Amino acid sequence: MRSKIITILLLLGLSVSGMGQTLQTTQKVDSAQVARLNRVAANPNFIQAYLLVISEGKAFYSVYGHAAIRMVCKEKGLDYCFTFEMDMNKSSYLDVFTRMAKAGFAPVPTSQFLDSYKQEGRGVKAFQLNLQPKEKQNLWKVLDEEAMNGSVWTFDYTSVNCMSMVTYAINKAIAPAEVKLKTLPQVTQGDMGEWMDYVSRRSPWVRLIMHSVLWNVKDGEAKSEDLLTPEMMEAVMPQAVIADASGKVRSLSIGKTSTLLPQVYQDNPCWFRPWMALVLTVLVIVMAIGLYRKRTTNNQKAKGNSTK
Repeated sequence: MRSKIITILLLLGLSVSGMGQTLQTTQKVDSAQVARLNRVAANPNFIQAYLLVISEGKAFYSVYGHAAIRMVCKEKGLDYCFTFEMDMNKSSYLDVFTRMAKAGFAPVPTSQFLDSYKQEGRGVKAFQLNLQPKEKQNLWKVLDEEAMNGSVWTFDYTSVNCMSMVTYAINKAIAPAEVKLKTLPQVTQGDMGEWMDYVSRRSPWVRLIMHSVLWNVKDGEAKSEDLLTPEMMEAVMPQAVIADASGKVRSLSIGKTSTLLPQVYQDNPCWFRPWMALVLTVLVIVMAIGLYRKRTTNNQKAKGNSTK
């Protein structure tokens, strides 16, 4: 994977001289080639960047959807989706519940990325990012570097999640400019309990898990922007802008939203609710106690009869 990522960087002509020193390669790139690569990369259509919003799925960890960044360079035949996910090879399920799971960006060929969601019946929408050629180069470089660094982030539902990390990568690529959201859903500005109830509204079991995991997160501790779910981002995207240091703004996305995959999966909430499980547990305990007492009483009677 590392050699593939480095190849991508070389093909795009990103920081050619700097990479030559970092990678300590013996390959020499003459100035004419560098100039040609930079000239090609300056074409606004050389690289296309998209913010992908994936709808909810059946698995408990996907009830509020997913977000990723798609980078395309048709001239070089490159088309990758960079997805920020927990790395279960470096984490356990206990880490997930204790908010210690490791996570990072991973590049996945777009065809493979979309196929996985197609099998789940989940919808995928793409927003073309309104970035300058250099900003798109920077974004690809940022994502490649993140992928090479591996799972160095600690996943957190309220700060380091798929949506917040997508925004982080974009902001790092366009600095000193910054993504600004003119409007934020009210639920991201209220108390944490309301936010957890909203994002887990499709599954009472996920609601129970979220309240159990995030019970100690205080109101106002998390940034409103970091509490945006992919579904919320889709709603605020038309008002999202990029503001540069001089105060000039431009829309974050351009063109019409494209649907890469239709939503096929239909949410069917589990009929067996947590309160039912609690009632059933209490009944089992009561029955167990009753049987124990009955057995104890019978044993005592049997012992009394045997002594007569």
